[in-house]
Amino acid sequence: MKTLQEDIDDLDRMVDTGAAKDAIRSQIRLIAREVAALEADYSRLEQSHQAFKISTAKELLGLKTDNAKLKTPPTPTVGGFGGKYVDLSTD
Repeated sequence: MKTLQEDIDDLDRMVDTGAAKDAIRSQIRLIAREVAALEADYSRLEQSHQAFKISTAKELLGLKTDNAKLKTPPTPTVGGFGGKYVDLSTD
């Protein structure tokens, strides 16, 4: 399968050598179809990338939240003082 650049080079040669109009138009239609396919692929990839970024951001936020919970140790307390708890942390 040829690349888009090769198809454009073929078109250029066709024009330089005086190819028939129908052949040139056919080559232009081929290039137009390839460009349309590339545009569709780009659009699909752009949407997929956006969805991936959102998903990743949500997952990262969840991991940061989980990590923050792990870094914050429970506050040591002592019960039995009339239902009141005493904070023994040394912050």
